[in-house]
Amino acid sequence: MLWTDVNDIAIELDEQHPDVDPTFILFTDLRKLVLSLEKFSDDPEKTNEKIGLKYTECTNLTLYFEDNKLDLINYAAKPKSITTPYKDVIEKERYLRGFLWRGNEQPKTKEAIFIE
Repeated sequence: MLWTDVNDIAIELDEQHPDVDPTFILFTDLRKLVLSLEKFSDDPEKTNEKIGLKYTECTNLTLYFEDNKLDLINYAAKPKSITTPYKDVIEKERYLRGFLWRGNEQPKTKEAIFIE
């Protein structure tokens, strides 16, 4: 079993750890559980590779950033979530419906924020 076998990993984890809620587990703890699976044979250092698209709906969450990168997500309410392997992702589902970036309207310097 490889990191990209997300469905197989989910099934094995659910069977071996039915008391663990996967929506409220730290990534570090999840990694340890995956590495402990008998059928898992992938390189433990490949965990930073992108393996799929995770779609999550939640009414109350907090995003934590470190060095301008997403570091942690804390879900205050129970989220509805599904991870789809990249090979199964439909192109139009990769983007937020109705979201418009509008990057050309963003201030480029802190001085651009203040009106004199």
